[in-house]
Amino acid sequence: MEPTRRMTVASADGTLIAVWITGVGPTLLAVPGTAADHTAWDRVVPLLAPHATVAVVDRRGRGESGDVEPYRIRLEVDDLVAVAAALPGPVHLYGHSFGGYLALHAAPRVPNLASLALYEGGLLPRGVQLFSASFIAELDRLVSAGLREQALDLFMPHAAGLRTSELAALRAQPNWQGRLRSAHTIPRELRSLAEHGADPVPTEQIAVPVLLIVGAETKAMRRSWFESMAGLFADARVAVLPRQGHAAHMTAPELLAGALAEFVGTGTAATAR
Repeated sequence: MEPTRRMTVASADGTLIAVWITGVGPTLLAVPGTAADHTAWDRVVPLLAPHATVAVVDRRGRGESGDVEPYRIRLEVDDLVAVAAALPGPVHLYGHSFGGYLALHAAPRVPNLASLALYEGGLLPRGVQLFSASFIAELDRLVSAGLREQALDLFMPHAAGLRTSELAALRAQPNWQGRLRSAHTIPRELRSLAEHGADPVPTEQIAVPVLLIVGAETKAMRRSWFESMAGLFADARVAVLPRQGHAAHMTAPELLAGALAEFVGTGTAATAR
């Protein structure tokens, strides 16, 4: 496997964003979810590197990327547009969870976009308040009190929808400490999400193939919503990961890597329906 190298890209506001690049072949830009940095993909990268040049971003405020206050979702979208422009194109863009929300909003602005893959992340239902002000305030209180692990324990099952086994898998990974260091980014994301919310995305401008990935064990309501997004794109399909929920990058990296490798290589996925 090719050695991993780090690249830094200046975003529109001057913030330096770190990107970790491994492998050879088509460019795949991966955007991790809430509280995760590039190490969330440590089990997936070796599986994809023989098939693709895998670029995993440290979102602002995480890993080795810079940060500014006040936080705004549009800044993170700008980050992804800048990173995609700095990579050898065409770029296959992948986002997990909140990273999928960001990837979808960035996609219409990426001129070298080859495809878009979203793992249980994307548009929000209109008129639905996902997180109450009291829930966000409790996360703030825990982080301010230095109780970062308790903040993650509150967020992961109730907001991210992780099952007990998935949370245990996250805790067992070496990057758990990195998630704890990033816990302060959770409340600000949720607050900004409430403001940015269901802002429209011109999905009709996304003419590239789109893959929507869901776990077979994800709660029915969440899964149904993610699957329903397929109708918003000209060329979209759904890939269901058997026996998985929201964290296949940790619990079954070979399944996720297999779906992405085939999609990036051919524009289809064998597990899609």
